[in-house]
Amino acid sequence: MLLKAQNITKQFGGLRALQDVSFDIEQGQIFGLIGPNGAGKTTLFNCLTGTYRPTFGKFTFAGKDITGLSEVKAAQRGIARTFQNIRLFKEMTALENVMVGRHSRTNAGLWGALVRDKRTSGEERDIHLRSQQLLGFVELKGSEDLLAKNLPYGHQRRLEIARALATDPRLICLDEPAAGMNPSEVSDLMLLIRKIRDSGVTVLLIEHHMKVVMGICDWLAVLDGGEKIACGPPERIRNDPQVIAAYLGTQH
Repeated sequence: MLLKAQNITKQFGGLRALQDVSFDIEQGQIFGLIGPNGAGKTTLFNCLTGTYRPTFGKFTFAGKDITGLSEVKAAQRGIARTFQNIRLFKEMTALENVMVGRHSRTNAGLWGALVRDKRTSGEERDIHLRSQQLLGFVELKGSEDLLAKNLPYGHQRRLEIARALATDPRLICLDEPAAGMNPSEVSDLMLLIRKIRDSGVTVLLIEHHMKVVMGICDWLAVLDGGEKIACGPPERIRNDPQVIAAYLGTQH
């Protein structure tokens, strides 16, 4: 088991955003986390990746307790993420944005950066090469020198994914990657997510776009009001009465 979430609860004052949420993610899965707006999905991401600390509960990743680790420590353990609202360095080039992500895996330190020794120069060459490879992987080859702000919206989404992959994650958490995309971009994104999984990186996905969720996820967990109401393969979730009620309401 790659990731185990056990009874994750998060309170903000008197508001309980998550209540006893538990699930398991196996290595190599595309695992979808779905639910209506305000269900607690992004809060769960934030607890997992170090933005928040759970009030109660425990995350175990690759057999080790990672509950409450900082964002930097979580990334060093092998967990990367993207955000609902794109967070790129707009005035930097596409290549520079990916290189920023890659620098989290360097060892040169401040002294190496100052003296520019052979080891540091070698790391810089490796960072440059790997960043170019990742731009090719997300099909942005040829965009290396373009400023991030000048890329089309769908390409900015891909660039953020490339930057997350630059940290060499075992698990990548994608927060609504299809938001704002047109149908063609959505289809291309689905292919990219499968490609990421096939490269050996497990995927945890928050998404409202049901074509994406039902088309690529191996397993789904459904949140509503901060609680998990269903968990299983897409075909079962699609017909679950509680899930249908959560999304569409019930008739009285």
